Amino acid sequence: MRLTFVAIVVFCQSMALCFAEAQTAHNCLSYAEARRVVSEQKLMDSLAVMKSAVILTKAEPLHSRLCRWNQDMVYEVSLLRRDGHVIRVNMRATDGKIIGPRESKELIR
Repeated sequence: MRLTFVAIVVFCQSMALCFAEAQTAHNCLSYAEARRVVSEQKLMDSLAVMKSAVILTKAEPLHSRLCRWNQDMVYEVSLLRRDGHVIRVNMRATDGKIIGPRESKELIR
């Protein structure tokens, strides 16, 4: 009984640590910060990134935001597909290429 309790406590602490690391690794910027970072780091404009996401996925744009993932700047773009599903595409802010787990061909239908 005591060993089970200790195992549960250790598991919960490790999950909390992983969650805290995931939160710090992914940090989205406010609109004012995003404008400043785009101009300072010479990143692509959010409209240009959304246009390329629309072309790649053949979906309607809903929203985009600039986020910092570890050391990379990434746009998270939300799009509405023709079948009604909302998809999220992560695109590198420097060159507009799709990155991450969503770069598979299932997005392009």
